[in-house]
Amino acid sequence: MVNWVKVPFFLALGQISGANLATSAVLLPVAVLATAAGVQLVARVPAERFFGLIYLILAAVGAKLVYDGLASF
Repeated sequence: MVNWVKVPFFLALGQISGANLATSAVLLPVAVLATAAGVQLVARVPAERFFGLIYLILAAVGAKLVYDGLASF
């Protein structure tokens, strides 16, 4: 319900257009397949390994953001 309340505001701001809706329609099958792949991965990958990988990725992204921030000085 909360998302439907947002629709008039998005329309008023011009955020919903025919091009956006067409792109969403084209990407819908990809979203369904990605969700199915995610379900399969959750069933197969141990939680400890998954979280270890996520922490590693977060650390790398955080280091890159710090580097970009310091490089701007």
